[in-house]
Amino acid sequence: MAEAPNLFARGIDAFRAGRYTEAEGFWAAFLRERPQDPRVEDIAFLRAVARARLGDVQGAAALARAYLDRFPRGMRRKEAEALTRHAGP
Repeated sequence: MAEAPNLFARGIDAFRAGRYTEAEGFWAAFLRERPQDPRVEDIAFLRAVARARLGDVQGAAALARAYLDRFPRGMRRKEAEALTRHAGP
């Protein structure tokens, strides 16, 4: 359990460096260890952004919709809604 915060931070570092697939791997491990952590909302949104930056518009939209389902009043609601619109109908 002590490694979980490090996994979150390593994911953020990878994301900032443009290593989006690596970031998702760190965050998946973090989520397995700390599914109720408050940073889960951040991860849910950043995963959608990472997919968008990888060019996976449909995947980004699906993750953004999952974010909105889980966090309907989330901090990144407007940005998530925008990601769902970019995928088309």
